[in-house]
Amino acid sequence: MRYSGGKMEQYVSLYEQIYKKYRRMIEEGVYKEGEQLPSVRSEALSLGVNPNTVLRAYRRLEEEGFIGTVPKKGIYVRYKAESTENSRKSFLISEITRLEKLGYSLDEIEEAVCERRKQDA
Repeated sequence: MRYSGGKMEQYVSLYEQIYKKYRRMIEEGVYKEGEQLPSVRSEALSLGVNPNTVLRAYRRLEEEGFIGTVPKKGIYVRYKAESTENSRKSFLISEITRLEKLGYSLDEIEEAVCERRKQDA
């Protein structure tokens, strides 16, 4: 594991880290609507990961409407960073859904959130 796009997150897959990195950059407007993302191959080389890892992250971004692929042209941002509140909420819902798919119940997730709040208090 060589990816170091920021701090390596323990127990978070490389594809998930790449997905989160690009989602955050798109939401924050670093990549604007219509702007081309790096190719799967070039991004994999720069991160030192398998191209399938980058492809998986890009596919998830595409499924969620953040990017689109134009055959023989490249991968482009489709997302407009206008409603940050809606995108934040949709991100949280997608993360909760992902946790549920991993076997966590809503009660367990809520309990973990409460524990996290106690840590900040």
